[in-house]
Amino acid sequence: MRYFILALMFCSLGLGLLNFFYQHGRAIDTTLPKIHEEFNPALIRLRNITQLLQYCDSLYGNHSIARTDSLAYANIISHTVRQRFYHGLSTYSFNDNWVLYALQWVHPHSRAIVNENDILKFNQALCSQQAIVGMMALKQKGFTFRKVGFKSKNGKAGHFTYEIRLRDGWHYYDVDKEPNAKV
Repeated sequence: MRYFILALMFCSLGLGLLNFFYQHGRAIDTTLPKIHEEFNPALIRLRNITQLLQYCDSLYGNHSIARTDSLAYANIISHTVRQRFYHGLSTYSFNDNWVLYALQWVHPHSRAIVNENDILKFNQALCSQQAIVGMMALKQKGFTFRKVGFKSKNGKAGHFTYEIRLRDGWHYYDVDKEPNAKV
């Protein structure tokens, strides 16, 4: 038993060192699949929430948001997040998080990234990942928000969005789905 514990500690230390020395600034692949989304490759440079908010502030024209103009800023965040990603799952690699990588057999989405700054290191994200980025940006700007989840008919999958509370009530935002003109 003692050798098993020592071997486990050695493996954990070795794999932990891989995580420690891995460079998180990996290059983003800019060759894109044929997509029908609002994805804007120029926004790949927004690699963390601070940069995303600085970009949104520059579009808004001010760092502080006027209470009477919060809808405009919420729309800027939504539009920016929608253009920042195309739909796809961003996952941790073995070097990013070997523990989650080893647990992928438990659930196929166990490696899904849920930290907003880590999500922004990729150019693809699922609806939940895009909503996390949007909600964390809103949180830093002092907005009140709530998540909205939908289950599919088979109950295995679903969709994830959010609502923002403004002066006149709750406003629904879906940063992953582009508006469908047929609806």
